[in-house]
Amino acid sequence: MRPQTALGPLGQDEAPRTLASVREARRLRHLRIGALGHAELDALARDFAAAQPFPHVVIPDMLAAAPADVLPNFPPLDAPCWRHLGEAYQDGKMTLSNIADIAEPLASILRELMEPAGLRFVERVSGIRGLVADPYLQGAGLHCTAAGGSMAPHTDSHLNERLGIYRRVNVLLYLNPTWDEADGGCLELYDTSDVHTPVRTVVPRWGTLVLFRSDARSVHGFAKPIVGPGRARRSLAVYYYTAADAPDFAGYALTHWWTHDPYWGRYGGSALRRRARLQVYRALRFGSKALAYLAHRARPRALP
Repeated sequence: MRPQTALGPLGQDEAPRTLASVREARRLRHLRIGALGHAELDALARDFAAAQPFPHVVIPDMLAAAPADVLPNFPPLDAPCWRHLGEAYQDGKMTLSNIADIAEPLASILRELMEPAGLRFVERVSGIRGLVADPYLQGAGLHCTAAGGSMAPHTDSHLNERLGIYRRVNVLLYLNPTWDEADGGCLELYDTSDVHTPVRTVVPRWGTLVLFRSDARSVHGFAKPIVGPGRARRSLAVYYYTAADAPDFAGYALTHWWTHDPYWGRYGGSALRRRARLQVYRALRFGSKALAYLAHRARPRALP
């Protein structure tokens, strides 16, 4: 049975492809990108552009590989390869970005999203041309959050300082065979006018791919903690950049957290001290964002 999307069964559009695209499709052994026809890609692009609260698309069943072929090589929670972020805003999150330390077939899935066929897919759906994937997978790669973990609503860092490029699109691929909304940890997409009530909630089930524009308005996270003993939220992430900045202000070099109180309460010390520290933090972040916005407005550009 062919997997279903909002567009119908993957591959039902049998429009001819070029020889080059057929060869590339054969390289996509783990993802179903090659099964998407022209009409389906056009429909995904339309859905992406029209989506609320910001441009995005959710595609289920994008993994051709079965859980039994992938998860045995996903690092366990206590593996030494994990980088523990240790931040209250993203409690319990771990990342693994060095692709040399990522086992197969996970490394191949990442490469499929970073190579030409994957890049063309992301460009076609997002409408953003000239995308490149960060070969260092800074902040991307494998993600894992254990039971009790959560992530505050936020917008991502925009500038990749190591390479001098600008983040434009995020792709998340979920690797959880059994997951329901009651398990917590669901991706939540927010409008900037209300970062407490998500406009859309995405259950991170196996093979679900989420592609969304990354800018100063794409507020996302999973505020509801993961529940259940031994449960872990596993995913794979690739971020896409352009050499030129976005036309409109899209962020700066830091992650911008949109809610604070539930997370600052986890720190020790008196409530008064926490409150004072939070106010200093918010003032510094506001100043940093304001300077980044002014720099964006003052950048050289072509005359009308």
